[in-house]
Amino acid sequence: MLKLVAGGLLASLVAVQLHAAEHDIEEVVVTGPFHKPLAESALPIGVLSGEALRREAANSLGDTLDSQAGVHSASFGPGVGQPVIRGQSGKRVQVLQNSVFVSDAANLSPDHGNGIEPLLADSIEVVRGPATLLYGSGAIGGVVNVIDQRIPTRLFEQPEIIFEQSHSGASDEDKTLFGINASAGAFAVHADLYTRRNNNVDIRGTAVDEERLEALEALAGIEHEEEEHDEEHEEEASPRGYIDNSFGEGEGGTFGVSWVQEQGFIGFSYNRFESEYGLPSGAHGHGHEEDHGHEEDHDHDEDHEEEEEGEEHHDEDVAVRLALKQTRYDLKADHHFDNNFISDVHFHLGYTDYEHSELEIEDGVTELGTRFLNKGFDSRVSVTTRERGNWQGVYGLQVNSTEFSASGEEAFIPKTDIQNSAIFAVERMNTGRYTLELGGRVERADLDPAACENSETVFSVSASGIVDFDYDARLIVSAGRTERAPTVEERYSNIDVAGCGLNTELVAHAATNLIEIGNTDLDTEVSRNLDVGYQLPIGSALLDVSGFYNRVQDYVYLDLTGTLVDDTQVANYVGQDARFYGLEASLEFPLVQLAASSVNGRIAMDMVKGRFDNDDYVPRMSPARVVVGVDWESEHWTSGMTLTRVFAQDDTAPLELASSGYTLLSAYGDYHWDLSIASGAELTLFAKGDNLLNQQVRNHVSFLNNVAPEAGRSIRVGLRLRY
Repeated sequence: MLKLVAGGLLASLVAVQLHAAEHDIEEVVVTGPFHKPLAESALPIGVLSGEALRREAANSLGDTLDSQAGVHSASFGPGVGQPVIRGQSGKRVQVLQNSVFVSDAANLSPDHGNGIEPLLADSIEVVRGPATLLYGSGAIGGVVNVIDQRIPTRLFEQPEIIFEQSHSGASDEDKTLFGINASAGAFAVHADLYTRRNNNVDIRGTAVDEERLEALEALAGIEHEEEEHDEEHEEEASPRGYIDNSFGEGEGGTFGVSWVQEQGFIGFSYNRFESEYGLPSGAHGHGHEEDHGHEEDHDHDEDHEEEEEGEEHHDEDVAVRLALKQTRYDLKADHHFDNNFISDVHFHLGYTDYEHSELEIEDGVTELGTRFLNKGFDSRVSVTTRERGNWQGVYGLQVNSTEFSASGEEAFIPKTDIQNSAIFAVERMNTGRYTLELGGRVERADLDPAACENSETVFSVSASGIVDFDYDARLIVSAGRTERAPTVEERYSNIDVAGCGLNTELVAHAATNLIEIGNTDLDTEVSRNLDVGYQLPIGSALLDVSGFYNRVQDYVYLDLTGTLVDDTQVANYVGQDARFYGLEASLEFPLVQLAASSVNGRIAMDMVKGRFDNDDYVPRMSPARVVVGVDWESEHWTSGMTLTRVFAQDDTAPLELASSGYTLLSAYGDYHWDLSIASGAELTLFAKGDNLLNQQVRNHVSFLNNVAPEAGRSIRVGLRLRY
């Protein structure tokens, strides 16, 4: 612990700066309540944008943000990566697109991907601490806001075009992206298209750790009849060098148009998103390994060493693949007033039609197992007042209405109408040296699954402040009290809504390998949060340290009962008081400064602890990590190297195993040419290597860390044209 705290004293710009690519941090304007530059915001916000975002963009939102301070990725095989912020995930991390709620099914299960394509984002904001109440109640982990240009907000002096083609080695993945912005008169148009496809993912060693699986079953009291296996069968049961059924593909596109005037704009967009990916064998309640399509779908230039030795693979009875389809319509309008009490009005309405199908493939025949549907809209209107002395306010209304349904063998959650409506207000006071933001939110949450409906009203308040010192140091303090109403799965999993009692036939949730039992009597979750940060310039370096403490009353989680039904453990949703605390810190400093180039160093770390009041640890808490990096920038070159040490996680919950630490080495480089074909035209050749030490990485926050490790050594190369 002392080493971690000492490392924390060498902290950074909260990875918000991320070597901020082409933009100085003062130029990054966040989409918070006052649209202020990042350096003036009183909110704990991190921004990933520009070339840094292009460099980190992955197939999932969690993998894209995994390098950010305090953010980890909860993978469920290579096709899924949900963001984990300060040890929180699922319903405690709210995912938005252009500040509007995303109506997908990602929060319902760890094997469900987010209905967002990071490739198309212009920037991704991570809002932590009490400021999250501006977007929704109970997101004590944070809010992830994905910003794109699907609805243009300005006219373009000349067409802006981007084309990118890349190839990644570990998964034999190809990505293609094309986007264009243009104007005609008072109308601005945006269009983009993308496609990606990957084969099975290379790893080091075997995918399945049989010893850990047996240890987990022993902890849970699960016993199997002993069967005779020869050594050849045991090797066949766990493929080496790759994760089978991990190939996937995705495609999508957007068209948007706006009518832009001096006082504002009104615009509309249409977006279509499709993705299909496989769940690794053993991940979905099917206990055997398989080699689904490995011969034709894992066509790498180099064969695996194990295959050269003549190893064969065992076919599984059933392979599971997930197919996501999402159609989204957005309407957005902004208007600026010159001489009124009201300065600006912002309006956004989004409608989402989301479908998530789980396909079971057996002997070449595909059958639909379970289908999730989520259709609904989210609307948000906010009014910004003109400055009154040192004060300025934002007041808003947000309404969300969705219809969720599930059908098929895994439909353990009933069809439910979900409605949320909220009013919020934020007042900001700025005197030059002192900045204060006070906010409040009142939200009504209604769940209506026929005869067992539930309605709750939750209240949240927050205060954030900045003190700027004469020596350019800055103290940032945020505090808040937030409430969260239990969600549909927490209340109604395996519940007969006709009588609000337990279902006569219990349905297992294969993703978690549990029979989850909801609780219609759960209390509202209440979180009291404190966040303190300090920024200190040291010469040309900048030190940034932040710590947080969250005290949560009636924290809702799945409590393992130890009771087995058909060898599947029963878990009840219960509420218990818990506490979370942690530290995020980093330091960025110059190493060499030349006339045409510079070399900079960076050190960063983050850690989080979570315990219940009975002193049990909260499951799957993010392990501590330390990052050391060097970056070189010149007129045409950008390159860098990063070494990340992820420590072992020994703070485990009951029926949870500890995870070993690992070391990751990554490197990147690009070279760009100015082209004469058009003003501002630029061609960039780039390369990035991940896990260059080829470590076997078993991610502690993943449900599948025992059957699907993270990708092995991978080199990604690509070409980008922009003008």
